[in-house]
Amino acid sequence: MPRIPKSAVLKLRDPSAPTEPELLAIVRGADVLVMRGGLRLLSLVLAGSRSKEIAARGLEKLPVFGALRGRTLREIRRRLEWAVRAGFLQLRFSGAKTLLALGPDGWELDRAIYVEEILKDFEQKLLEPHQLGDYMYLQEIHPEILEQLLDEVRSRDLSHLAPVLRNWKGFAATKIQRRIERVLAALEPKT
Repeated sequence: MPRIPKSAVLKLRDPSAPTEPELLAIVRGADVLVMRGGLRLLSLVLAGSRSKEIAARGLEKLPVFGALRGRTLREIRRRLEWAVRAGFLQLRFSGAKTLLALGPDGWELDRAIYVEEILKDFEQKLLEPHQLGDYMYLQEIHPEILEQLLDEVRSRDLSHLAPVLRNWKGFAATKIQRRIERVLAALEPKT
């Protein structure tokens, strides 16, 4: 589970706040809907709604679809409003629509969530060698997240992931390739 930023831990003590797993689901769901949907759509996704709008956008495939299924739409909405007040989510206005964006705390948490998801994927690649060549999805991930991922590999001393990093390097952008090389060099004595 990703580490909740220190700034967020105190905010979670608010009685109207979502639980830690709920907050992770809220931020992860909001990331997908940034500037594409608002609080109502995110509420429907988290509730696991089978509405036509959800189906038309393919949102039932999201990993957080139905994550707050045990809550009413009103309870989910309260948690989303708390996330806005606490700075995890922001509301942006585009014409007559109110769309979601991540606030500073939300972006920090979102990066941590992505890093953990990618690390799990890397671990899976080690277990299934035929999957070692599938890194195209990383090209669509924000470079800050990839840099944080590499920092985590290095700081956690995850030298067993060196084969995955070597394979990924061939698919990565030049700047990320250089970072991978530095991480591999730091892990080298341990590989």
